[in-house]
Amino acid sequence: MNVRTIFVVLLLGAILMSGCPVASGARVVFIIAEDEYDAANTLPEFAGQLEDVYGLTCDIVQGGDNNIAGLERLAEADLAVIYVRRQVLPAGQMRHLRDYVASGKPVVGIRTASHAFNLNQERPPAGLTEWPEFDRDVLGGNYHMHHGNKSEDGPLTYVWIKDGMESHAILAGVPTEEFRVPSWLYKTSPLAGSATVLMMGRVGERKPFEPVTWTNLHTGGGRVFYTSLGHPDEFKMRAFRTLLTNGIFWALDKPVPSQGEIASKLLSEVAGYEFGDSRKRLTFVEELVLQTQDAAKREDLAKRLAAVLEKDSTFAYKQWVCGQLSLVGTGEQVPVLAKMLGDEKLSDIARFALERIPSERADEALRDALEKTSGEVRVGIINSIGQRRDSNATKALGKLLSDSDRESAEAAAVALGLIGNSQAAVELKRELGKASGKWRQVPADAYLLCADKLGANGDNETALEIYARMYVPSEAKHVRITAFTGLVSTDKTEAIPHVIAELKSDDAAMRSVALGFVRELRGEDATEAFCKQVPKLGAEARALLVSALGDRGDRSALPAVMQAAQSEFESVRVAALEALGTIGDARAVELLARKAATGENAERKAARQSLNRLRGVEINWAIMELLDAKDVGIRLEAVKSLAARKATEATGKLLQTAEDRNPKIRVESWKALSALGGQKDLAAMIGLWIKTAGDSERRVAEDAVVTIGQGARGEATAAILAAIDSVEDAGAKGSLLRALGRIGDETALPMLRAGLKDRDSQVRTAAIRALASWPSAEPMEDLRDLARGAEEEQHKVLALRGYIKMIEHAEQAAGQKVQLYSEAMGMAERVDEKRLVLAGLASVAHIEALKVAESYLTDSDLKNEAAVAAVAIADEMNEADEIDDEADRQYVLSVLRKVVETSENESTVEEAQELIDRISQ
Repeated sequence: MNVRTIFVVLLLGAILMSGCPVASGARVVFIIAEDEYDAANTLPEFAGQLEDVYGLTCDIVQGGDNNIAGLERLAEADLAVIYVRRQVLPAGQMRHLRDYVASGKPVVGIRTASHAFNLNQERPPAGLTEWPEFDRDVLGGNYHMHHGNKSEDGPLTYVWIKDGMESHAILAGVPTEEFRVPSWLYKTSPLAGSATVLMMGRVGERKPFEPVTWTNLHTGGGRVFYTSLGHPDEFKMRAFRTLLTNGIFWALDKPVPSQGEIASKLLSEVAGYEFGDSRKRLTFVEELVLQTQDAAKREDLAKRLAAVLEKDSTFAYKQWVCGQLSLVGTGEQVPVLAKMLGDEKLSDIARFALERIPSERADEALRDALEKTSGEVRVGIINSIGQRRDSNATKALGKLLSDSDRESAEAAAVALGLIGNSQAAVELKRELGKASGKWRQVPADAYLLCADKLGANGDNETALEIYARMYVPSEAKHVRITAFTGLVSTDKTEAIPHVIAELKSDDAAMRSVALGFVRELRGEDATEAFCKQVPKLGAEARALLVSALGDRGDRSALPAVMQAAQSEFESVRVAALEALGTIGDARAVELLARKAATGENAERKAARQSLNRLRGVEINWAIMELLDAKDVGIRLEAVKSLAARKATEATGKLLQTAEDRNPKIRVESWKALSALGGQKDLAAMIGLWIKTAGDSERRVAEDAVVTIGQGARGEATAAILAAIDSVEDAGAKGSLLRALGRIGDETALPMLRAGLKDRDSQVRTAAIRALASWPSAEPMEDLRDLARGAEEEQHKVLALRGYIKMIEHAEQAAGQKVQLYSEAMGMAERVDEKRLVLAGLASVAHIEALKVAESYLTDSDLKNEAAVAAVAIADEMNEADEIDDEADRQYVLSVLRKVVETSENESTVEEAQELIDRISQ
């Protein structure tokens, strides 16, 4: 429902009084100037509905920033509605407001009107005037801030009608019980002596409770209605819209028009409605129909709508009216609708209303029309009788089963099925006894539908007779399936034998339905009965039954399913292994691990997934016991499963298997420790890591320690440093140094610098790699020195690359970074390192960086990277406003044009040209 429709609902919901003409002629000026409650949207919508529905003339004057142009319109106004917040105005504008009040005309104030024309403890700017007494002298209020309950999680605001005010005209239609509102509560008490409080509000039990709605007579003698409500969400509340509508009419000293008068007015205005015309007025009445709860008012609406049907109007209009009568119509409207039933054009729309009118007169009208119509009109009437489940029509419908008009006969069969009483069953049974050929399917389906209805109404005996009669091989398959479903669903005592019988069937469709009941029928008796059937079935049916047993979730089926996992049929074994993931317990652990290790491909996958899915506190411990198994494959699957299951209690055992004689188990154990280990395991893991032989296995151990160490950097670094001095193997020591670099704790830097001087080249390489991957720029000087003076070429390259990458993280000004990159370019001998420099330079928004990039635009090896860098630098400079003067701008443009001329990359050329256009503008 859109906002406009909501407004229609709530305005029409405000129509509660009767006996007066629709208001017209009164001019209401809405003055809006606030920026907190979206009044610029809510009030114009509200005003539009006052015009459309009530005939008021509404004028909107909007302003802000201490200026509300158009206030001279107040001279012609009958009512001023004010929703203004803290505006001080030019003297001429304020004079219009004061003159209006002095003339004795009425005022309606909404929420911030209580502090409309004064600033909050500030003096007005020169040339502007305030009206701080407006709240007291005009509204009769005493605003002094609010209770601060803005938060959705804080205390809420509740409002109620003050005792003794229930009969006041403004409160007609407002709930008599306390209700919640979105507005945070204003502090308004005590009010002026001339004010009369209508409603109160509270925030929890804070005292005092505050007035939220009142009336007053202002100093000019005019009526005043004020409410401190007015939050945008309150405009969607029927109670608030009713209150505000009533308040406006009260201020105008006019009664609110009755809903009947409004409906008649709108209905008369759309008598010629055709499809495609504006639905605005129709929508008004639709929402009035939906919102009216009072029985007398709904009956009045129904009478006014029915009157339209007896007049000469369009089909589109009558169709719409019938739709509304389907919601509010009573037996009183049946005669006028009944007259339309015989009309081919109008019958359908009349039936639409009659089907929904809760009156026996509607049933009588449809039965009467049944005897007077034929063809499609009669078919439609039969359908309506079925929808209404009119038991008094069964005999008449039974006669129609033999009608020569097959469409009428078919509709009659369906209607009897929907009526679903014992007499309908008799009529359908009689027809079924003599039916043959294609026609037989019609009463057969209706007969089963009738059984469903009988069962739903508690007549299981008759329903079961029908299901049993239709559950025979001679009936069509879909009939047998429906009958079988009805038997099993209705007869709980024989349900299991029926299901078992179909499980053994060669009919795949029936077997599929039976398997559905295997999943649904509850109880251990059912589980036991189904389990006994597993070895008696063929491969396909057996696999399906085992899968269904798993879906039941009953662990009493576990022995049968585990037995099925040893079946001679692979499909059965896979189904059983999958089912074990749902119903298995510790008894299934060894079987699943063994199948995961030794089974065929599909079995292995199913077994692994189920082993990881098993639930229960004992499962992880049962898997841990398998770590001592003789079979390598089982031990390997146990390690993998513990990792997948996040079994942190297994780390102690995994530290043991990390020393297993089998290398695959050792590697998998390290991977599991990486996922499961914690700070408490670091010392033991480092001790094992030092003893690890072979680069590949050592790398896995290193990864595991680093993974844990990155969450406990200080502790991990301290543990590695404590162990490293005792390590003599160069490969192990290098692995430890690499790990220190990857963890990145600054306490490791002295050890890494010491490693640069180690006698072993392998250790020195590891130390350089560790420094090159450091997360901060702290080792920059070390790397630069190495890039310049290292004896081995590999070490120079590693150090230079690390140094280049580190420049980006250095806390240096842009110009200094350019110098560092230039220095690195001078040290670079390989094209790869030079490209790395240009890539880093691309992030420096500085004119000198652009100059360096330009110098390589003609270098055959570097021109592509230089072009990309130049465009990136120019773009960053432009975005950051780093192009300081016209000379720089022209230089940037010249470099970009050079890129366009020389670059071979189409994308780079397009980016450069786009940037030229932007900078040129």
